[in-house]
Amino acid sequence: MLIDKGAATASIVYEMIHRQVEELFFATLVMNDGVFTFTSEIDLSELPAYISLDTNNLLLEGVRRLDELEYFHKLIPGPNIVLQRKSRSFPPRLQEEVEDVFLGHCDGRRTLGELAETTGLGEYEATRLAYQLLQEGALEVIPTESTRDDSLQFIVGRFNDMIDRVVETVDAAGFGQPFLLEMRAFPLSGGEFQDCTERLDLDEEGHLDYDNVVEILADTDVEDRMSYIVQVLTQYVFYCLFLSDRYLTRDTHRKLGIEVHTMLQKIGA
Repeated sequence: MLIDKGAATASIVYEMIHRQVEELFFATLVMNDGVFTFTSEIDLSELPAYISLDTNNLLLEGVRRLDELEYFHKLIPGPNIVLQRKSRSFPPRLQEEVEDVFLGHCDGRRTLGELAETTGLGEYEATRLAYQLLQEGALEVIPTESTRDDSLQFIVGRFNDMIDRVVETVDAAGFGQPFLLEMRAFPLSGGEFQDCTERLDLDEEGHLDYDNVVEILADTDVEDRMSYIVQVLTQYVFYCLFLSDRYLTRDTHRKLGIEVHTMLQKIGA
């Protein structure tokens, strides 16, 4: 119909079909769970079009996007973030048409997910553009309960990643079980944040529980609760890193410390 009405050429339609299939593939890669159906009986004559795509290239591009999305999440924890264009602020360079369109839709009410759908950019491109414009000062984040939840889930997840890295390193040295027993004694070890740390509910692997952290945060009487909980969880990670010194060689412990601090800096950013 587009071709018949002169709205697009056959080559443009074919290119857009390719792009749509690619975006569906990339969107599947970022899914944490789902229900999938596989079939070996397909009537090729019923397919609307034949698409030739390089699977290896798609996977490589998908992995690159996943890495970039993790980087973008330093400022943008998830698609529920609400963005608003700053009044009388413009990026310090000539805007492209797609940026003008995107900025025009950032009204302080739409979420990033809604912006991605409305503009047709898709999750990756919308997130990349939002990150870029936030860095340039053209956008601001409108705090909502949903974005705070996304941020806290991101924070707890990253701290659990650090714990995993420490435990894996000690376990590789053959001392995993005694180390885990010492780790889980942390809530009883006092310190500046004892009121919070003694309430941490750690599982057998030393992981933090998100719902437990939410409860602790809700009962915390401080102005910046998110920064406060990061300090509390940082104390826990540093305690685990301190304990690991007894089980590791000096060089291994030094490398582990650098790795953990690097992971921590990403949360701080």
